[in-house]
Amino acid sequence: MEEIKTYEIYESPKKEANEEHFGNKSNSCICCGRPTADKLFIHASTHWVAVNTTEDDLSSIGMESQGTFPIGPECAKKFPKEFIFKKA
Repeated sequence: MEEIKTYEIYESPKKEANEEHFGNKSNSCICCGRPTADKLFIHASTHWVAVNTTEDDLSSIGMESQGTFPIGPECAKKFPKEFIFKKA
């Protein structure tokens, strides 16, 4: 098993305004609130950090899975590639 790493989840200063304008939908980017094509995702822990695995068992690092969340292509650039997952 590969070492599980974490990365702080970026939040755009425009997220709140984007959510007000576009609405908070199931395909809204978790970072900026804009609608996405629903193709890219991050996996978050209950400590609200991105993790570099899609496995739900994060107990080895003292965390639990919060689930996966959509992310837009521009916001995805703010994360190392190992933290971005493509929809199967």
